[in-house]
Amino acid sequence: MITYELMLGRRPFQVNRLKKGESRQTIKAQIQKEQVKVLNVPSGWSKNSQDFTNRCLTTDPACRLGASGVEDLMRHAWFKGFDWDALK
Repeated sequence: MITYELMLGRRPFQVNRLKKGESRQTIKAQIQKEQVKVLNVPSGWSKNSQDFTNRCLTTDPACRLGASGVEDLMRHAWFKGFDWDALK
């Protein structure tokens, strides 16, 4: 969701006029019923960033990027050449 917000400047799931305490439940319900996708890549963003974001937002958790472990995320093409050891 963070990459979606960074790319498009808004949340993938819109929550309007919630009562106190409802936001988590409402967002969870939206995530479970809606398949959100980045369709148009903003200027300066790559197709790999689009793919990464869409695969992280996949509705079915078992099919979501990273479902098999963090290594899936690390091996994604968007991070090609990223120095994970330097990050540690």
